[in-house]
Amino acid sequence: MNSKSLNYYENKGLIIEERSIPKISNDQMLIKVQSCGICGSDIKILKYGNPRVSSGRIMGHEISGEVVDVGGLLEGFKIGDKVSIGADIPDKGDLAYGHELDGGFSQYMVLESTHIKNGPIEKFKDIDYDIAALAEPLACCLNGYEKVQFKNYQSVLILGGGVIGLILSFIATLKNIPKIYIADISKERIKNFEKFEFITDYYDINHIKEKNDDFDLIFTANNNPKSQQQAIELINSGGVINLFGGLPKDQSYVDINTNKIHYKEVIVTGSHGSSPEQHKQAIEIIEEHSSFFTMLISKKFTIADFEKAFKEATNPRNYKVIIKPNKN
Repeated sequence: MNSKSLNYYENKGLIIEERSIPKISNDQMLIKVQSCGICGSDIKILKYGNPRVSSGRIMGHEISGEVVDVGGLLEGFKIGDKVSIGADIPDKGDLAYGHELDGGFSQYMVLESTHIKNGPIEKFKDIDYDIAALAEPLACCLNGYEKVQFKNYQSVLILGGGVIGLILSFIATLKNIPKIYIADISKERIKNFEKFEFITDYYDINHIKEKNDDFDLIFTANNNPKSQQQAIELINSGGVINLFGGLPKDQSYVDINTNKIHYKEVIVTGSHGSSPEQHKQAIEIIEEHSSFFTMLISKKFTIADFEKAFKEATNPRNYKVIIKPNKN
Protein backbone atom coordinates (compact mmCIF):
# COMPACT_ATOMS: atom_id res chain seq x y z
CA MET A 1 0.00 0.00 0.00
CA ASN A 2 1.30 3.44 -0.96
CA SER A 3 0.83 7.04 0.19
CA LYS A 4 -0.17 9.74 -2.27
CA SER A 5 1.03 13.30 -1.75
CA LEU A 6 1.15 16.73 -3.39
CA ASN A 7 4.77 17.72 -3.93
CA TYR A 8 5.86 21.21 -4.89
CA TYR A 9 8.37 21.78 -7.71
CA GLU A 10 9.63 25.19 -8.75
CA ASN A 11 8.30 26.22 -12.18
CA LYS A 12 6.06 23.14 -12.21
CA GLY A 13 3.78 23.64 -9.22
CA LEU A 14 2.15 20.71 -7.45
CA ILE A 15 2.55 17.17 -8.72
CA ILE A 16 0.85 14.05 -7.33
CA GLU A 17 3.43 11.49 -6.25
CA GLU A 18 3.05 8.03 -4.80
CA ARG A 19 5.45 6.38 -2.37
CA SER A 20 5.42 3.53 0.11
CA ILE A 21 3.86 4.36 3.47
CA PRO A 22 6.84 5.28 5.67
CA LYS A 23 8.11 2.85 8.29
CA ILE A 24 8.65 4.70 11.56
CA SER A 25 11.47 4.34 14.07
CA ASN A 26 11.10 4.13 17.86
CA ASP A 27 11.12 7.93 18.23
CA GLN A 28 8.61 8.74 15.48
CA MET A 29 4.83 8.77 15.01
CA LEU A 30 2.80 8.07 11.87
CA ILE A 31 -0.27 10.19 11.12
CA LYS A 32 -3.03 9.34 8.68
CA VAL A 33 -4.01 12.81 7.46
CA GLN A 34 -7.76 13.33 7.35
CA SER A 35 -7.98 17.06 6.57
CA CYS A 36 -5.57 19.74 5.41
CA GLY A 37 -6.74 23.27 4.69
CA ILE A 38 -5.48 25.36 1.79
CA CYS A 39 -3.91 28.55 3.18
CA GLY A 40 -3.40 31.82 1.35
CA SER A 41 0.32 31.32 1.84
CA ASP A 42 0.09 28.01 -0.07
CA ILE A 43 -1.41 29.89 -3.00
CA LYS A 44 1.33 32.52 -2.70
CA ILE A 45 4.02 29.82 -2.79
CA LEU A 46 2.61 28.42 -6.03
CA LYS A 47 2.46 31.90 -7.56
CA TYR A 48 5.71 33.45 -6.34
CA GLY A 49 7.78 30.61 -4.88
CA ASN A 50 9.34 30.67 -1.42
CA PRO A 51 12.99 30.15 -0.43
CA ARG A 52 11.79 28.16 2.58
CA VAL A 53 10.11 25.55 0.36
CA SER A 54 12.59 23.33 -1.48
CA SER A 55 11.78 21.46 -4.66
CA GLY A 56 9.99 18.20 -3.94
CA ARG A 57 8.53 19.35 -0.61
CA ILE A 58 5.06 18.18 0.44
CA MET A 59 3.08 21.34 1.21
CA GLY A 60 0.17 21.93 3.60
CA HIS A 61 0.28 23.15 7.21
CA GLU A 62 -3.34 23.27 8.44
CA ILE A 63 -3.50 19.62 9.43
CA SER A 64 -5.59 17.14 11.35
CA GLY A 65 -5.43 13.38 11.36
CA GLU A 66 -5.35 10.08 13.20
CA VAL A 67 -2.39 8.44 14.91
CA VAL A 68 -1.90 5.04 13.23
CA ASP A 69 1.52 4.05 14.58
CA VAL A 70 3.58 5.15 17.58
CA GLY A 71 7.26 4.46 18.24
CA GLY A 72 8.10 2.60 21.45
CA LEU A 73 10.07 5.52 22.88
CA LEU A 74 7.20 8.01 22.61
CA GLU A 75 4.85 8.82 25.46
CA GLY A 76 1.52 10.64 25.57
CA PHE A 77 0.06 9.33 22.30
CA LYS A 78 -1.59 6.08 21.27
CA ILE A 79 -3.00 4.57 18.10
CA GLY A 80 -6.44 6.04 17.40
CA ASP A 81 -5.74 9.47 18.90
CA LYS A 82 -7.12 12.38 16.88
CA VAL A 83 -4.59 15.19 16.53
CA SER A 84 -4.50 18.74 15.20
CA ILE A 85 -1.11 19.83 13.89
CA GLY A 86 -0.02 23.44 13.43
CA ALA A 87 2.80 24.83 11.34
CA ASP A 88 5.54 26.46 13.39
CA ILE A 89 7.97 24.47 15.52
CA PRO A 90 10.03 26.52 18.00
CA ASP A 91 13.63 26.45 16.82
CA LYS A 92 16.62 28.67 16.28
CA GLY A 93 15.35 29.49 12.81
CA ASP A 94 12.24 29.02 10.70
CA LEU A 95 10.95 25.48 10.90
CA ALA A 96 7.42 24.60 9.83
CA TYR A 97 5.38 21.81 8.32
CA GLY A 98 4.70 22.42 4.64
CA HIS A 99 7.80 24.62 4.44
CA GLU A 100 11.08 23.16 5.73
CA LEU A 101 9.32 19.92 6.72
CA ASP A 102 6.92 17.78 4.70
CA GLY A 103 3.35 18.78 5.41
CA GLY A 104 -0.22 17.59 5.28
CA PHE A 105 -1.13 17.38 1.59
CA SER A 106 -0.34 13.69 1.92
CA GLN A 107 -2.17 10.57 3.00
CA TYR A 108 0.44 9.88 5.67
CA MET A 109 3.07 11.97 7.43
CA VAL A 110 5.82 11.16 9.93
CA LEU A 111 6.38 13.26 13.05
CA GLU A 112 9.76 13.29 14.79
CA SER A 113 9.98 13.04 18.59
CA THR A 114 11.68 16.44 18.99
CA HIS A 115 8.95 18.08 16.92
CA ILE A 116 6.24 16.23 18.86
CA LYS A 117 7.73 17.38 22.15
CA ASN A 118 8.19 21.05 21.17
CA GLY A 119 5.69 21.55 18.38
CA PRO A 120 2.02 22.49 17.93
CA ILE A 121 0.38 19.06 18.23
CA GLU A 122 -2.83 18.74 20.23
CA LYS A 123 -5.27 15.89 20.77
CA PHE A 124 -9.02 16.46 20.39
CA LYS A 125 -12.18 14.36 20.74
CA ASP A 126 -15.54 15.96 20.09
CA ILE A 127 -15.01 17.96 16.90
CA ASP A 128 -14.58 16.82 13.31
CA TYR A 129 -11.29 16.75 11.44
CA ASP A 130 -12.15 19.65 9.15
CA ILE A 131 -12.58 22.27 11.86
CA ALA A 132 -9.69 20.78 13.87
CA ALA A 133 -7.49 21.75 10.90
CA LEU A 134 -8.55 25.38 11.48
CA ALA A 135 -6.56 25.46 14.72
CA GLU A 136 -3.50 26.62 12.78
CA PRO A 137 -5.01 29.80 11.28
CA LEU A 138 -6.87 30.44 14.55
CA ALA A 139 -3.58 30.19 16.47
CA CYS A 140 -2.03 32.76 14.12
CA CYS A 141 -4.96 35.09 14.82
CA LEU A 142 -4.52 34.61 18.57
CA ASN A 143 -0.89 35.56 18.07
CA GLY A 144 -2.01 38.74 16.31
CA TYR A 145 -4.15 39.71 19.29
CA GLU A 146 -1.31 38.97 21.70
CA LYS A 147 0.79 41.53 19.82
CA VAL A 148 -1.76 44.30 20.47
CA GLN A 149 -2.36 43.84 24.21
CA PHE A 150 -1.78 47.49 25.03
CA LYS A 151 -5.26 48.59 26.10
CA ASN A 152 -8.97 47.84 26.11
CA TYR A 153 -10.54 48.59 22.73
CA GLN A 154 -13.99 49.94 21.96
CA SER A 155 -13.83 49.09 18.26
CA VAL A 156 -11.89 46.96 15.80
CA LEU A 157 -11.76 47.05 12.00
CA ILE A 158 -10.63 44.04 9.98
CA LEU A 159 -9.46 44.90 6.46
CA GLY A 160 -10.07 41.66 4.59
CA GLY A 161 -13.04 39.32 4.93
CA GLY A 162 -11.64 35.89 4.14
CA VAL A 163 -11.18 33.11 6.69
CA ILE A 164 -8.50 35.04 8.59
CA GLY A 165 -10.59 38.21 8.66
CA LEU A 166 -13.62 36.36 9.99
CA ILE A 167 -11.58 34.56 12.65
CA LEU A 168 -10.03 37.87 13.76
CA SER A 169 -13.55 39.31 13.95
CA PHE A 170 -14.78 36.36 16.01
CA ILE A 171 -11.88 36.61 18.47
CA ALA A 172 -12.94 40.21 19.07
CA THR A 173 -16.13 38.83 20.64
CA LEU A 174 -14.02 36.73 23.02
CA LYS A 175 -12.03 39.88 23.86
CA ASN A 176 -15.28 41.76 24.62
CA ILE A 177 -14.66 44.45 22.00
CA PRO A 178 -18.09 46.14 21.65
CA LYS A 179 -17.94 47.23 18.01
CA ILE A 180 -16.63 44.84 15.34
CA TYR A 181 -16.28 46.07 11.76
CA ILE A 182 -15.06 44.21 8.69
CA ALA A 183 -14.40 45.28 5.10
CA ASP A 184 -13.59 43.57 1.82
CA ILE A 185 -13.34 44.38 -1.86
CA SER A 186 -15.47 41.42 -2.97
CA LYS A 187 -19.22 41.95 -3.28
CA GLU A 188 -19.78 38.23 -2.67
CA ARG A 189 -17.92 38.34 0.64
CA ILE A 190 -19.58 41.58 1.71
CA LYS A 191 -22.99 40.01 1.16
CA ASN A 192 -21.98 36.94 3.19
CA PHE A 193 -21.11 39.06 6.23
CA GLU A 194 -24.84 39.12 7.00
CA LYS A 195 -24.53 35.53 8.23
CA PHE A 196 -22.31 36.52 11.15
CA GLU A 197 -24.44 38.21 13.79
CA PHE A 198 -21.50 39.35 15.91
CA ILE A 199 -20.36 41.79 13.19
CA THR A 200 -21.53 45.32 14.02
CA ASP A 201 -21.25 46.61 10.44
CA TYR A 202 -19.43 45.82 7.21
CA TYR A 203 -18.10 47.89 4.35
CA ASP A 204 -16.78 47.91 0.84
CA ILE A 205 -13.07 48.39 1.51
CA ASN A 206 -12.94 51.24 -1.03
CA HIS A 207 -15.64 53.32 0.69
CA ILE A 208 -14.81 53.20 4.38
CA LYS A 209 -13.77 56.86 4.51
CA GLU A 210 -17.31 57.88 3.66
CA LYS A 211 -18.47 56.29 6.94
CA ASN A 212 -16.30 58.57 9.13
CA ASP A 213 -16.03 55.91 11.84
CA ASP A 214 -13.29 55.86 14.45
CA PHE A 215 -11.36 52.62 14.83
CA ASP A 216 -9.27 51.88 17.93
CA LEU A 217 -7.70 48.71 16.51
CA ILE A 218 -7.13 47.69 12.88
CA PHE A 219 -5.88 44.40 11.43
CA THR A 220 -4.76 44.27 7.79
CA ALA A 221 -5.90 40.74 6.96
CA ASN A 222 -4.96 40.70 3.28
CA ASN A 223 -1.91 40.99 1.02
CA ASN A 224 -2.64 44.39 -0.55
CA PRO A 225 -0.19 47.22 0.27
CA LYS A 226 -3.03 49.74 -0.03
CA SER A 227 -4.63 48.27 3.09
CA GLN A 228 -1.56 49.14 5.14
CA GLN A 229 -1.72 52.72 3.87
CA GLN A 230 -5.45 52.80 4.50
CA ALA A 231 -5.09 51.53 8.06
CA ILE A 232 -2.86 54.48 8.98
CA GLU A 233 -5.38 56.91 7.51
CA LEU A 234 -8.33 55.33 9.36
CA ILE A 235 -6.89 54.61 12.80
CA ASN A 236 -8.10 56.60 15.78
CA SER A 237 -5.72 58.78 17.81
CA GLY A 238 -3.83 56.50 20.19
CA GLY A 239 -4.96 53.47 18.19
CA VAL A 240 -3.11 50.28 17.32
CA ILE A 241 -2.52 48.64 13.93
CA ASN A 242 -1.47 45.04 13.36
CA LEU A 243 0.02 44.26 9.94
CA PHE A 244 -1.25 40.70 9.85
CA GLY A 245 -1.20 39.87 6.15
CA GLY A 246 2.18 39.49 4.47
CA LEU A 247 2.78 41.21 1.14
CA PRO A 248 4.28 39.86 -2.09
CA LYS A 249 8.06 40.31 -2.04
CA ASP A 250 8.07 42.88 -4.84
CA GLN A 251 5.43 45.00 -3.07
CA SER A 252 6.74 44.90 0.49
CA TYR A 253 8.02 48.50 0.54
CA VAL A 254 5.00 50.71 1.23
CA ASP A 255 4.70 54.51 1.23
CA ILE A 256 2.94 55.58 4.42
CA ASN A 257 2.11 58.90 6.06
CA THR A 258 4.36 58.75 9.12
CA ASN A 259 3.01 62.10 10.35
CA LYS A 260 -0.27 60.31 11.01
CA ILE A 261 1.60 57.84 13.22
CA HIS A 262 3.53 60.65 14.90
CA TYR A 263 0.74 63.10 15.66
CA LYS A 264 -1.91 60.48 16.43
CA GLU A 265 0.58 58.57 18.62
CA VAL A 266 -0.31 55.33 16.81
CA ILE A 267 1.28 51.96 17.59
CA VAL A 268 2.05 49.77 14.56
CA THR A 269 2.81 46.09 15.13
CA GLY A 270 3.23 42.97 13.04
CA SER A 271 2.58 39.29 13.69
CA HIS A 272 3.50 36.08 11.94
CA GLY A 273 2.90 32.43 12.75
CA SER A 274 2.00 31.07 16.17
CA SER A 275 3.28 29.14 19.16
CA PRO A 276 2.39 25.63 20.43
CA GLU A 277 0.62 27.25 23.40
CA GLN A 278 -1.52 29.32 21.02
CA HIS A 279 -2.31 26.15 19.07
CA LYS A 280 -3.49 24.53 22.29
CA GLN A 281 -5.71 27.55 23.02
CA ALA A 282 -7.04 27.35 19.46
CA ILE A 283 -8.24 23.76 19.84
CA GLU A 284 -9.98 24.68 23.10
CA ILE A 285 -11.75 27.60 21.40
CA ILE A 286 -12.84 25.45 18.43
CA GLU A 287 -14.20 22.80 20.79
CA GLU A 288 -16.23 25.44 22.62
CA HIS A 289 -17.43 27.34 19.52
CA SER A 290 -17.61 24.60 16.88
CA SER A 291 -20.72 26.02 15.19
CA PHE A 292 -18.90 29.17 14.10
CA PHE A 293 -15.90 27.29 12.72
CA THR A 294 -18.14 24.85 10.86
CA MET A 295 -19.53 27.87 8.97
CA LEU A 296 -16.02 28.54 7.63
CA ILE A 297 -15.70 25.21 5.77
CA SER A 298 -16.83 25.79 2.19
CA LYS A 299 -15.68 22.86 0.07
CA LYS A 300 -13.75 19.58 0.32
CA PHE A 301 -11.70 17.81 -2.33
CA THR A 302 -9.61 14.69 -2.82
CA ILE A 303 -5.91 14.83 -3.68
CA ALA A 304 -6.80 13.87 -7.26
CA ASP A 305 -8.89 17.04 -7.55
CA PHE A 306 -6.23 19.37 -6.13
CA GLU A 307 -6.25 21.69 -9.16
CA LYS A 308 -9.98 22.31 -8.70
CA ALA A 309 -9.42 22.71 -4.95
CA PHE A 310 -6.80 25.44 -5.39
CA LYS A 311 -8.97 27.20 -7.96
CA GLU A 312 -11.90 27.19 -5.53
CA ALA A 313 -9.61 28.45 -2.75
CA THR A 314 -9.09 31.65 -4.77
CA ASN A 315 -12.83 32.14 -5.33
CA PRO A 316 -14.12 34.92 -3.02
CA ARG A 317 -17.42 33.08 -2.67
CA ASN A 318 -15.62 30.42 -0.63
CA TYR A 319 -14.05 30.48 2.80
CA LYS A 320 -11.86 27.51 3.75
CA VAL A 321 -11.28 24.82 1.15
CA ILE A 322 -10.12 21.47 2.56
CA ILE A 323 -8.18 18.66 0.94
CA LYS A 324 -9.11 15.22 2.26
CA PRO A 325 -6.05 13.10 1.38
CA ASN A 326 -7.61 9.75 2.28
CA LYS A 327 -10.95 10.25 0.53
CA ASN A 328 -11.37 8.77 -2.94
